[in-house]
Amino acid sequence: MCKNKSVKGLEKVNIKIGNESCIACNVGKATRTSLKNVYKRVTKSVLDKVHMDLWGPAPVNSLGGSKYFLSIIDDFSRKIDVFTLKSKSEVFSIFKEYLSRVQRELGRKLKSVRTDNGMEFCHKDFETFLRNLGIRIERTSFYTPELNGIAERFNRSSVEAVRTMLQDSGLQPRFWAKALHAYVHTKNRCSHKLTEGKTPMEI
Repeated sequence: MCKNKSVKGLEKVNIKIGNESCIACNVGKATRTSLKNVYKRVTKSVLDKVHMDLWGPAPVNSLGGSKYFLSIIDDFSRKIDVFTLKSKSEVFSIFKEYLSRVQRELGRKLKSVRTDNGMEFCHKDFETFLRNLGIRIERTSFYTPELNGIAERFNRSSVEAVRTMLQDSGLQPRFWAKALHAYVHTKNRCSHKLTEGKTPMEI
């Protein structure tokens, strides 16, 4: 401003700018180091671990009045289950129904659950339920959603896909839940690079 004479009164001020590092500038411009490849799959079978994340609230309620969706992804098979919710308080009951169903269908017990630190996953009843069943709880670090990358990445890509589907079809935004389920139905029938040519439904 002094050099350009854009502020009256500063024309004659001689300001010397050295090479010293400005701490405030460095802090203000600081960015978090990229967390690429922070997760490596180590599971050997289905239900060794599932990743969970909650998305929402949606800008527009779905046809059934849902505002959120819960994604549960099996680490080994990459099979995705999604559930639309009207309230975050439904997460616990939906998970219990999911657990009962998949353990019965697959004949195996769930070993581990990975989530972020959302209150819908961290409340006492949920944690007690998991511990009583011997299910290990894995939490990501605060303010580091990348560590729950599988579920976070799915939520981001699914929302983008839903927007594209609605835009292309001309349907109103309130059809987002229908589009989401259609997307997941298709994705579960596509092979994944980690599943050796098989689809999640085949594993």
